[in-house]
Amino acid sequence: MLGDDAMLLADAGSPGAYLNGGVLRAPLHEQAADEVVARMTEFFAGAPGGPWMLFSAMPTPDLRPHGLQPVGHPPLMFRPAGGERRPPPDDLEIVEATDPDTLRVLERTLFDGYPMPELRDLGAGAFLPDALLADDRFRFYLGLVAGEPVGTSMAHLGQSMSHVEWVSATSSVRGRGYGEAMTWAATLVLPDRPSMLISSDDGRRTYERMGYLPLTRFTLWIGSRD
Repeated sequence: MLGDDAMLLADAGSPGAYLNGGVLRAPLHEQAADEVVARMTEFFAGAPGGPWMLFSAMPTPDLRPHGLQPVGHPPLMFRPAGGERRPPPDDLEIVEATDPDTLRVLERTLFDGYPMPELRDLGAGAFLPDALLADDRFRFYLGLVAGEPVGTSMAHLGQSMSHVEWVSATSSVRGRGYGEAMTWAATLVLPDRPSMLISSDDGRRTYERMGYLPLTRFTLWIGSRD
């Protein structure tokens, strides 16, 4: 891990970019971009693994001349506490993953539904280790239809709000409301606290229907270790 006033970097050595990441802690100006990106590239080049992702809550200069590629500008969304959820589809069963076997099923379902095919060859627990089950800041939810896994979600619980992550539905069941139902499960873990998530543009309408409000857009870049 590397942290200073400009950035925070963490590297899991994962073949997928989501676990190898950096966050800008301050605005990145054009005159500093070459130095800052060079430090990031040097950090990730020091170990094996796949690509890495840079998150910025502020607009950045064009970083393509510095070797990065644009990913997009996903909305950061906030939902105040309270409110009522829409009932889930009748055929969807949502269970909390509280044991290693269920967490392993959730992990595989997430790789298929998100999707993250580059992680399918990881060993069991390499993405979601069993140790997370003993950490009460994390809650994991698995969606089942007729006993078959079809969706996932996670809540990361903070002091003042919860962060909703890893919402997915497998491609064969999309459009049936399962993704929204999985989001509700993670959103209302602590119903007296607000929640936040980073949306895709495709999912934004669903989250707005649930009461999430767009705050800003992140800027995402992806980098290579080469």
